[in-house]
Amino acid sequence: MDYPGCSYWRELLAHYPQAKVILTTRDADAWFNSVSQTIFSPEQTANLLNSPAGEFMQGAVLGTFGDRIGDRAFIVDYFRRWQADVIASLPPEKLLVLKASDGWEPLCAFLGVPVPAQAYPSVNSREDMQNAHVTEMAPGPEGIETFARNYVGAMKQKAFGAG
Repeated sequence: MDYPGCSYWRELLAHYPQAKVILTTRDADAWFNSVSQTIFSPEQTANLLNSPAGEFMQGAVLGTFGDRIGDRAFIVDYFRRWQADVIASLPPEKLLVLKASDGWEPLCAFLGVPVPAQAYPSVNSREDMQNAHVTEMAPGPEGIETFARNYVGAMKQKAFGAG
């Protein structure tokens, strides 16, 4: 899962001890390039902090990085250490380390379910966020809710088509 859920993986696992953990991973530098142009961009950070969810976003996402959110070396090192901690903290039977490019097969095998017929979806990319005009979000709770509903709906449509 992405932010903010990934900030609470330990708490979620404590609450659901039978759950399995899927750690989706990617190149740390590519991740920095993406987040620095989307959720960690000055415009998006300001939108988040000035929203009704600002206190939550500060605690769950942004506060971890303090004033170093634009510091590539710090953020990339944090990303790598965080992934290593997740991997070191879990037994192999409870953890799947998955790159999106791995597709359905390892995910479905780990979960013990059949592989779907449709292609593995690829959504929530930097381009998806930028095309959603994130920085043009209307102010206030209604603007944030409208953006979130529209963005999630667009990603659902992109991933699974009409229906």
